[in-house]
Amino acid sequence: MPSATQESPWIPVNEKVRRRTVLVGDKMMQMFVEFQKGGYTPPHAHVHDQVVHVVRGRMKFTVAGVEKTVEQGQSCYFPSNAPHDATALEDSLLLDTFTPIRDDLIAQDQERSKQP
Repeated sequence: MPSATQESPWIPVNEKVRRRTVLVGDKMMQMFVEFQKGGYTPPHAHVHDQVVHVVRGRMKFTVAGVEKTVEQGQSCYFPSNAPHDATALEDSLLLDTFTPIRDDLIAQDQERSKQP
């Protein structure tokens, strides 16, 4: 049964990027990721398929060595295990969808919710 986590806290990824889980289902999850202009997440890969939708702003992604610029209202797909990074070309809000769910991020959410 999916669980809404509307009250999940914002969790800093680095000084210009933060994330907040929105919804967790049995096989997929969504989270908001907020980037300040110039915010960056370094190259990484995971077994999860990922769809990134740019709610506002403009982002540059490098996915498996191919650069893509994605603007407000557009989406980008990251296949399982494809190395990817992200750079905010302007202040941006993303909606990320992952399948299967990211147990590592859920564990961070749970740990953060225990903090006062």
